[in-house]
Amino acid sequence: MSAPATGPTASDAELLRVMLADLADRQVTVLASLRTWRKFTLTLAVVLLVVLPLFALLAPHLGGSLITIRHEVAAAGSPTVVDRLSSGDLAQIELWGALGGTVGIIAALGRIPISISPSSLQVAQLILKPIAGAAVALLGVVLTQGGIFNQIQPVSTGAIAAYAGLFGFGQEFLTRLLDKRASSLVATATPKAA
Repeated sequence: MSAPATGPTASDAELLRVMLADLADRQVTVLASLRTWRKFTLTLAVVLLVVLPLFALLAPHLGGSLITIRHEVAAAGSPTVVDRLSSGDLAQIELWGALGGTVGIIAALGRIPISISPSSLQVAQLILKPIAGAAVALLGVVLTQGGIFNQIQPVSTGAIAAYAGLFGFGQEFLTRLLDKRASSLVATATPKAA
């Protein structure tokens, strides 16, 4: 005769309750990390979105030689000519950089795992790229054209848009660090298929 089947004991039920509570706590912690990282990414995007136009509007009026274009006059041995960048010039550099950052979105789409989740972290990452592209382009053009580094020769005024676009795409190297951290958080939050 076989022994009667016994159900879970009180200690088994307590162990299961503790395990489920621990799992729920871990899930809440991971989701909180995702939300925190999304808030950081979106806050950075908003700050840059506010600062960049203000910089383009106010920088030409602050004086100094930081926002200048230096180029050689066509005649050999002629002195360097310095032209100040206007607000419109700075805005164009930022727009070309944002376009380069938008191209960076295409490069990132193959690398960033897109998942349907309430955190929308991947969307925040993609929103940041064009804005970061504008910031990197502005910084890159100002550094190359401002004569801050003697080793880097200023480019002609016609090539500034191309350089701004390249610098804008160059944001990909900076935002890739943020993308790696975000991808690891998403991987932690995504349930594994059994």
